[in-house]
Amino acid sequence: MKSMYRIGGRFRYEIPIPGAKTIKSKWSLNGLITATIDDLWDVYFSNGTPPAAWFLGIISNTGFTALAATDTMASHAGWTEATNYSGSRPAWSPGDSAGGIKTNPTAAEFPITTEEALRGMFVVANNTKGGTTGLLWATGEFESGVTTPPVGSTFKLFYELTGREG
Repeated sequence: MKSMYRIGGRFRYEIPIPGAKTIKSKWSLNGLITATIDDLWDVYFSNGTPPAAWFLGIISNTGFTALAATDTMASHAGWTEATNYSGSRPAWSPGDSAGGIKTNPTAAEFPITTEEALRGMFVVANNTKGGTTGLLWATGEFESGVTTPPVGSTFKLFYELTGREG
């Protein structure tokens, strides 16, 4: 039997308004980062050490030009992290894997404190909001374009890893 196995992921985000229905709920595919693929191979095939935990972050539209496979947390010239929420980067807390899928059943939450146009999301192995360390796993743009969550709302984010033959 000959086959290739594809690893990928996608984000789902929700922007609820307090006391109202969700105003947006969309899926967006992500791009994997080259350094992350290298780390994955090192962890699984060279006895490397995996990150202890993963966290989710959001990307500002301000100054946005592009996401790149060569981005790292220390160097990502095409984007900046949005920090318009209270607290640290929320943890990505996935449930057990099933059917080649691993996802967080409960949303990671970003309580919005100031208005800021958002362009996308990312997964990183560090919870420091605005920090420049930690392995950057994936980035993704909102497929529906730029979104601006209202102040006082809670931006909710899910991340799903998938693996399949094909």
